[in-house]
Amino acid sequence: MNFLIALDQAATVEPALVGLVARDLAGTTPGFVLNTKVYHTAPHGEITPDVEAEIAQAYAQLAVEKVDLIASPAFAGTAPAEAATAFARFSAIQGIDKIVLAAERCWQSATSEAARKLYRDHAINPDDVQIAVVIIPSRG
Repeated sequence: MNFLIALDQAATVEPALVGLVARDLAGTTPGFVLNTKVYHTAPHGEITPDVEAEIAQAYAQLAVEKVDLIASPAFAGTAPAEAATAFARFSAIQGIDKIVLAAERCWQSATSEAARKLYRDHAINPDDVQIAVVIIPSRG
C-alpha cells in the first residue's frame, strides 16, 4: 500500500506521516491511516482513483459495514493540547463513496473556523499543518 498505513504500525513511522490521532490510537483498534503525503499531492483536495482503490481494499479487509473517520493533524513542532478537537470527525460512514467524501472533508477541516482559531491562538502557520485521516470500525 502506497497511501495507507495500518493503524497498528502508526507508532512506528514518522509522526508527520500519520498525525496525532493515529499515534494515539495505534495498537488500540484495527484500522488504517490515509497518510499526509496524499493530503499534499491530492489535486484540488480530491482523492484520486488510485487512492480510492487502495481505501476500498483496506475497507473491505476491515470487514465492517460502518467506519469512523477522524482527521489526524500533524504539526511542525509541538501540537497544542486541543489540536485534535479542532478538526473533523465523522461517525458511522458506510460505503466507499461516502468514505472518500468524508476523508476529503477531513482535509477541508484544516481551513475550518475551529482550525483557524487554533492557528491564531497558538501562532501556528497553517502551511506547517498536514492532515492524515484515520479510518476505524465504527463504535456507533
